[in-house]
Amino acid sequence: MTTAYCTTADVAMAAGKYQTLSAAETTAASASIIQAQAIIEKATGTFFYQAHLQVTTEPVNRVQTRLFLPAPCLSIDNNTITENGSVLTLGTDFLLYQPSPGGIPTGPGYLEKMADSVADWVGPAAIAPWVKLQQSVVVSGVFGYASVPADINKLCAWKAAELLGWLTIDYSDGGGISHQVGKNGMPDWALRILRGRTVNFLDEQYFGIKVLS
Repeated sequence: MTTAYCTTADVAMAAGKYQTLSAAETTAASASIIQAQAIIEKATGTFFYQAHLQVTTEPVNRVQTRLFLPAPCLSIDNNTITENGSVLTLGTDFLLYQPSPGGIPTGPGYLEKMADSVADWVGPAAIAPWVKLQQSVVVSGVFGYASVPADINKLCAWKAAELLGWLTIDYSDGGGISHQVGKNGMPDWALRILRGRTVNFLDEQYFGIKVLS
């Protein structure tokens, strides 16, 4: 189940609405959050909720040794995956690399297949390419983030408010008449979040994702 990246109250705060939203405004904000999340996920190439998933993927060439995952991998079911129907065991046949400074995931991890389970080192001499067959690798486990990152929460609230037309600027013309117009363009802080969270998978590696629970 997808977790909302922000609340309707977050959207109201992003828009400077400090009074309780009406029922109609709340309904509109809820729909806008869903749309904003879809835009963020498409722009970054990943997702920021936590879910138990079955991920099917494949290397893009016959020499690919680093098999990327679509989001941070928090755990792998039974510490095993399958490659072209063969069972591989974590720590014996493959390794999981998950960037998590301070224990907090910062982005998608990747898998490397060990060429020789007897080898007592990890490096280019000890890894092997993945089998280049369509949808050859299946990984089931828990992916994503235990809680929505604060920057994604802020970005989603801003984007939802923008989609609703709630971000405006008030000004007076030369005749002293007040006007209100919508803000256009993405602010620098939002662009920095998007750039920092965007992942670049090797040659658009394919992912098939099935929700398990």
